[in-house]
Amino acid sequence: MAIGERRSRQELVKYINEGTGRMPGFSHLGRGVGEIVDFLLTGKDTGAVDLAVAAKDPNFQKYRNEGYILMRDPDGYPPLTPPWGTLNAIDLNKGEIRWRIPFGEYPELVAKGIKDTGSDNYGGPVVTKSGLLFIGATNFDKKLPRLR
Repeated sequence: MAIGERRSRQELVKYINEGTGRMPGFSHLGRGVGEIVDFLLTGKDTGAVDLAVAAKDPNFQKYRNEGYILMRDPDGYPPLTPPWGTLNAIDLNKGEIRWRIPFGEYPELVAKGIKDTGSDNYGGPVVTKSGLLFIGATNFDKKLPRLR
């Protein structure tokens, strides 16, 4: 049965914007929500393209990513159980994790006594010739980790 027979246009717009069940909302898509609903209802791509602009721009892309939107809980934290970031040592010979520690913290949670949460981290480590590892890829605490 087609989605248009089960849901109205308004319901589909609401589901995409606000989410439903385990699906998060995607209100950041803006006007693209209408184009998605049009496609769901008709199976046709109704997104408007300025053909004059497309013809002049060799890099023109009708569809593009406007940025990565992170899922967050109502308080602005990742919607999973902490730790939200870890630093791990892996024994490549055995394929086992030797140790794992929380990596990064949210200073406002530490101030409330909530520690070892880990945090989002982007980037990777730098290892010196002697094997010393430096990593400072957390966004929130602006610290380098100290291994215990």
